[in-house]
Amino acid sequence: MFTRILAALAATVVLAAMAGPAEARWIRAESPRFIVYSDGDDQVLRTYVADLEIFDDLLRFRHGMPTGGLPPRKLELYLVANSNSLRRVAPGMGDGIGGFYSASLGDIFAVAIRTRGDNNVIQHEYVHHFMLQYFPTAYPAWLVEGYAEYFDTAKVGKSQVEVGKWSEGRVLELQYLGWASWDDVLAKSFWELPAQQQQTFYGQSWVLTHYMMSDPGRYQKLLAYMKTVAAGGHPAKTMYEVLGTDAERLERTLRDYLKGGLKYTQYTRSGFADPKIEITTLPPSADDLLLEAQQLKSGGIPEKETDKLLAMIRERAAKYPGDRLATLTLARAEFRLGDWSKGKTLLDGWLTANPKDGAALQLMGTAMVDKAYKDDLEGEALRASFLDARKFLARSHAAEPDNFRTLFYFTQTQQFERDYPNDNTMDVIDICFNLAPQVDDVRLLYGRALMRNRRWAEAEIVLGPVANDPHGGGAAGVAQGLLRQIKANR
Repeated sequence: MFTRILAALAATVVLAAMAGPAEARWIRAESPRFIVYSDGDDQVLRTYVADLEIFDDLLRFRHGMPTGGLPPRKLELYLVANSNSLRRVAPGMGDGIGGFYSASLGDIFAVAIRTRGDNNVIQHEYVHHFMLQYFPTAYPAWLVEGYAEYFDTAKVGKSQVEVGKWSEGRVLELQYLGWASWDDVLAKSFWELPAQQQQTFYGQSWVLTHYMMSDPGRYQKLLAYMKTVAAGGHPAKTMYEVLGTDAERLERTLRDYLKGGLKYTQYTRSGFADPKIEITTLPPSADDLLLEAQQLKSGGIPEKETDKLLAMIRERAAKYPGDRLATLTLARAEFRLGDWSKGKTLLDGWLTANPKDGAALQLMGTAMVDKAYKDDLEGEALRASFLDARKFLARSHAAEPDNFRTLFYFTQTQQFERDYPNDNTMDVIDICFNLAPQVDDVRLLYGRALMRNRRWAEAEIVLGPVANDPHGGGAAGVAQGLLRQIKANR
């Protein structure tokens, strides 16, 4: 699972106090590119979504894409009142965390505390989401984070949009903390640096990106740098060559750049169209179960909390007999944490009455695949289980054709076929990848399938972003191993 977390600014102003389950009123806003849930004021939600749409248009404009373009899949976000609500999705979150983004097989979504004055947390993570969707390549770790830092301070106002404004927190870091070695910052990931050097990794990445983005000539050098590094050039040596400098002179240049004031760009907001936004009110069950449903999807459930979470979901779901959210959340909880057969009975009953519910069909099919792996089925038993699961997944796909999770699990039921991956399966994997290139497991699936067909160059491109992800964890190690195999076979 790929999860990113950002700390909230100390000056964050929470728009509303946390509402208890009896008081909350969850609403849903859908725009051309986002689906956003909130338990706060609908006008605040409408403004928030409109600003996100403008921010997406801004990114498209800056990357030479037509504004108004639509993504293959809308991103879902959950706006909550405070840290207590945030922990309903991710129990381990501390009080200083402003939100997080999760891209996993469970779902792709973000959760953030509602704030007044900036959307930095979500904007930072949305840049990662956007770049992986449209411009994926093996960027070095400093550029991955520096690029997001550069855009996350964008200010969407009533009449204009400002890009490249300086980050007070990053400037203070760079003024008062010792800088890390540029050889290390340029060539290593955040987690490879000593703890002391990690303190300024983001700040140094930000100021270098700002320096390169603020001048047309330097921006062209940045593009040349990115191309060379993607082709295998050393991230540090290439930077020094592109700028005609060395580590010591680069640091002096950037310190002077900070002292001289940072340029930013203003765009007239009238150049970006106001989006159509539809607001709906969710049923009362959302107050009790919407965030817990996302916790189950994200996978971040501490083992010591599983019994407590299961008991709570059982108790709350019992209050809403016949409710879709309650039924599907309880079934998911039984599959993951409790009695698998109870989960199946719940879904069997629901699907009898709602045979075309794509989410319920997907939940049944994926639960059957997961159980087959958990039970270590082999041979004909495994094949039979996969064939049964495939029937539900096929029906789910018919109801919701653009759901990457359904497609991913459908390919899992085919992996033990003799001709895997045949042309039809490759088409399915390709669609799955286009829908969710942000998910490491999807990239690994696609990369391995390409390798089996000896399409080495394509596999290298697909796996590069995972291998270089500064927060990639175990997936980054797997991708690096696959890239070594590709190099040995090319």
